[in-house]
Amino acid sequence: MNDLIVDAIFVGPGPGSIAGTTSGATVDSGAPLSGTSVTAPGVWYGLFGTGDVITLDTCTGTTYDSKISVYSDYMGSLSGLTAEGGNDDHCGLQSSVDFSSAAGKEYWILVHGFGSASGNFTLTYSGAGDADVPLPAPALLLLTGLGALAFLRRTAPRV
Repeated sequence: MNDLIVDAIFVGPGPGSIAGTTSGATVDSGAPLSGTSVTAPGVWYGLFGTGDVITLDTCTGTTYDSKISVYSDYMGSLSGLTAEGGNDDHCGLQSSVDFSSAAGKEYWILVHGFGSASGNFTLTYSGAGDADVPLPAPALLLLTGLGALAFLRRTAPRV
């Protein structure tokens, strides 16, 4: 289950939708305020920005009073997240949020409820990028170093 941010399910490319549930999840009380407070169980999704506006909503197929919170800059702690936006009650008791994304940047989406509400939902998204983005610089350096080492081993004189 994607109850913890480290178990987030990545979505995209968009448009698309994914069904989920917050039933049995825990409250992510360490997450910062993102336009709406976190008081009910939630589950995590991730996506990569495209440089365009991304839209997320729970307006169809959702059986409870839902909220959406969007964050970036996860570095191992919920309290260190940067709030990008959030919403409660855009379409009846369900939610919708639009935010401007940076190309290739990771975003973290928490679908949660109002008060202590939980239940089944459908998260609809558009503008989300594909998970096939360039490797971050440390990974590229590691791969470059491994390639150079392999080259040196092949070309070094045998003794």
